[in-house]
Amino acid sequence: MTTDLQTRRTSLRLSQSALARLSGVSRFKICQFECGGSNLTQQEIARVNIAISDEATRLRAAATSIEETIPSLANASTPA
Repeated sequence: MTTDLQTRRTSLRLSQSALARLSGVSRFKICQFECGGSNLTQQEIARVNIAISDEATRLRAAATSIEETIPSLANASTPA
């Protein structure tokens, strides 16, 4: 799970500090967990998983919004 958390976090380009803010779990505990130095409680794991899921959803929504905007921008620059 330790490397899985780091892989998931970095694939979303989240720093440990950002994940800590989003999840309410201290950066120190996230760092220690990723390094294999300590365990998180079930509640902390749940909060981290929710934060990662929410961030992935936010990024997907942003990407969809950008994809929908780009054709509009291309059409706006085309002479009538």
